[in-house]
Amino acid sequence: MAEGDWLEIEYDDETQAPMVRPTMRSVVATRGWPGGDAETATERLLTALDELETSSADAATRGWAARARETLMEVGTKTLAEVVSKSVGSAV
Repeated sequence: MAEGDWLEIEYDDETQAPMVRPTMRSVVATRGWPGGDAETATERLLTALDELETSSADAATRGWAARARETLMEVGTKTLAEVVSKSVGSAV
């Protein structure tokens, strides 16, 4: 996702934990995001990826959307909501 300019990923120097932020490209792609609170924005992002996976004519795009959603779900929706909340604050 970082290679496709959808997310910015940095790693904590001490723990090597990933710190993930959506890029403006991913913000714009989710149509109307950010709207509502961080949990709403997170749900919209995941829904947009679901829609892209089911509606894209391009197999590579469908695969990318499925992998992106799976990766974000592995991070966890609570963590993703925190990231979205911080990113929304800096993007506005």
